[in-house]
Amino acid sequence: MTGDTWQVVVGTALMGVAVYGIVRYPGLLYRSVQQMRGGWRVAALLPLLVLIPVLVVTIYGLWQGSNLWPLFLIFLAPVLLLYQVGLFALHKWVQKRATVPAP
Repeated sequence: MTGDTWQVVVGTALMGVAVYGIVRYPGLLYRSVQQMRGGWRVAALLPLLVLIPVLVVTIYGLWQGSNLWPLFLIFLAPVLLLYQVGLFALHKWVQKRATVPAP
């Protein structure tokens, strides 16, 4: 494969991850809010402090007819998805450790 082919492959993979993050994140956020309690729920809702302003900018850019309107959302969604998946994994790990009886 040439260098240009690798750029296309890597670029396509990164765009796939971004689209997956955009599509999958709302469902994962809903699920985490439903399952988690207390500080875990606060931690699950924390990314909304970043997501809501980005959504406002995204919708405003769309309304203005900008061709770059989804750019912030495309870059942010995979990061938020990674955060949410990491939070889920940590939550499960802590729950599992709490239920294991001491020897």
